[in-house]
Amino acid sequence: MNKIKHKTNIFFLKTPFPKINFDRYFIFELFFALIYFTNIILASISNYTTPILIVKTISSSTLAFTFFFLQKHIYKHELQFSRITRSRFSLILLTLFTVSFVSLLIGNCNLLGLQKFYLITVQLIPIIIITKLSLLTWNEQRTYAFIYSVLLIGFTASVIAIVLKPFNPFVAYHFSLNRWSHVVFGRFLVIPTVLSLFLLYKSISTKTTIVNYFMVLLFCFTLISSGFRAGAAAIYLFLILCLIYNSLNQKSKFLNPKSLLLITLIIGLPLLILLFQPTNFVNRISSLEQIAVGSSIEDGSITSRITAYKTAWLGGWGKPLLGHGLGTFQFANGELTRSLKYPHNIFLEFFYEMGLIGLIFFILLLLLIFNSIKKYGFWLISLYCIFLWLSLFSKDIPSNVLLFTGLAFIDFSKQNFSSYLLRARLKTILYKAPKRYLI
Repeated sequence: MNKIKHKTNIFFLKTPFPKINFDRYFIFELFFALIYFTNIILASISNYTTPILIVKTISSSTLAFTFFFLQKHIYKHELQFSRITRSRFSLILLTLFTVSFVSLLIGNCNLLGLQKFYLITVQLIPIIIITKLSLLTWNEQRTYAFIYSVLLIGFTASVIAIVLKPFNPFVAYHFSLNRWSHVVFGRFLVIPTVLSLFLLYKSISTKTTIVNYFMVLLFCFTLISSGFRAGAAAIYLFLILCLIYNSLNQKSKFLNPKSLLLITLIIGLPLLILLFQPTNFVNRISSLEQIAVGSSIEDGSITSRITAYKTAWLGGWGKPLLGHGLGTFQFANGELTRSLKYPHNIFLEFFYEMGLIGLIFFILLLLLIFNSIKKYGFWLISLYCIFLWLSLFSKDIPSNVLLFTGLAFIDFSKQNFSSYLLRARLKTILYKAPKRYLI
């Protein structure tokens, strides 16, 4: 039993880059992982045009179909939904749906509110459920499939971004194929960046250490080049935390080889900013200084955000209990809020549109999530903190999908994980199937 339990840890890796047996099981796992992260990227787009809503619907449906096909026809498993329907997890999702629906009614079912509720129902909640089921049916091949898919998407997107230079953080974003959203791009890119740092920390050989180091360097360079300031700040702070964590968890001296590599990244990131994005980042720092001394702010972007924050905070107290209703922030302050559509801060969005009841519900969700993931240690907690940090500056409730996927860890324990794998192994014997293929 202890042997099985040891192998069930999602973050347990024998080697950072194992030799993969490309049988149909791993190929389907890799396909599922690619569909999953494609869905995550598409869900992060906060565009409410009809074509985007259709694409998101198709993507969410494809993800669900792929997962159930994988479990039913590849692994020959019957999913036990009773484990989910009788748990706090289902109650929380039902409450999220109910709070959103009541808020929609309060907002008189305005068009944006209907669109947001639609995405909560057909995009956000399904991703959370699929993430939950994926954890309950996790296996070693899925671990490596997710690792390879994240690195593959991150590396490919980074190379294309370096060649095409599709970002312009100084001009308001409008969706097009040759103009990428630096926010959507940067939000996803933090995942392969943190993963590469994790693999760097886990690396045993010099070769894999160097490979992971240059992967981190590539992702950091691309993140800075995109102009995504919140993401760059989050990764920089995370690098400092990694240095402290690595130093405290090493038996060797403080300046061990991995710590030295982290120090070069910590020193190198500000240099990359000065070389490739000086105006973008320096202007924001100057704006923060202007705020601190009370002088006029020259940065129009930060001025609009501060105005939106004040509008959401002060306007929220007009209807403090239940809020103004889903999608109503657009009507709060004339042309500015019509253009912004939401406050670009998830706490203020919950407060303005769903009131104190919605805000308290959201805070309780975060507390439950952190309580559920704390057992997995530094790396997962840090990654989730980055998602929370990013939600303070951009996107709305449906597009903050990375934040809400943490709900999948509620009522999820290593004991349940081990129990599931034990039953699966017994089922393997009954079906006389090759052991390495089954969960």
